[in-house]
Amino acid sequence: MKCNICFVDNSFDFSLKEEQVTESFAIAGALVDKMSSAFVQFSKSIDFDQHAAEVITSGIYDEVGHLFSALYDGKMSSIFTLTIDSIEATNIANTPPSELDSRLLGLYGSEGRVLTGNEGRSIYGESCLVSYSSKILSENARDHREYAQAFKDVYTNLIFLTNSDEDDLLFNRINKIQGGFSNFIIGITTCLEFLNSYTIIPDDSLKNIDYINAGLEVPVTPEGTGKNSRKRDELKRDFYIDKVKYENINCEYHCKLGYVDGGLTNGKAKPNRIYFGFLVPDKSGPKIAIAHIGDHL
Repeated sequence: MKCNICFVDNSFDFSLKEEQVTESFAIAGALVDKMSSAFVQFSKSIDFDQHAAEVITSGIYDEVGHLFSALYDGKMSSIFTLTIDSIEATNIANTPPSELDSRLLGLYGSEGRVLTGNEGRSIYGESCLVSYSSKILSENARDHREYAQAFKDVYTNLIFLTNSDEDDLLFNRINKIQGGFSNFIIGITTCLEFLNSYTIIPDDSLKNIDYINAGLEVPVTPEGTGKNSRKRDELKRDFYIDKVKYENINCEYHCKLGYVDGGLTNGKAKPNRIYFGFLVPDKSGPKIAIAHIGDHL
């Protein structure tokens, strides 16, 4: 199961000032551009375009052409049109399990507009879309390859270890998790969601680890005493961003997934890990780089 985020007739607040409506179009287009993937799909109801056109040309705005350009010149023009109207789309989103064409349907609402009473189905930005997607991942089983691809699709602020073409998901050792990866999915998605939203403090890895550790229920630490017995650079990895290679990123930091989801936290912990590091691309701020999800290295 994946997700479909639908634009309906009341997704945008057309009572706002023209510049505010323009900005809301830009925000929606940026979300579509950033989050569209095999896992996250965007659509619009069959009456969306007609409704938008009627409102834009109703005489309440001065720059009609500018508004049309703001709505359709970006990624909003690429989303596909459903065969159902806004009322039917809303009814589906309001009725669990909210499934349409093997995807769970959510509704986009600008400025935090709540369009559905079904918890989590109103999507107004990246954070709630990532949370919505995380919930889908935790509640709908799939094989370890599908999970790995979905993680890369959903947690777009993270850099995942791949080859230069980004089609070989080298971080994926999920099937090596002791106790079965299906029993640790909530733990994995919770960690990845937090890391995806975390704002990195530049040039202070240990302070970042302290804050990440405080924000998660699982322990997050640098390499311990075992570091002395490792080969030099054993936990360093090379990452690619848009085919640019970033070499020797220290990925000794790790989330410890010792206990199954919802299980007791006493007894001997399983040696399951999410290894990561901090990468500084040439053209943007620092990123968290995921080197490994699986067994202890």
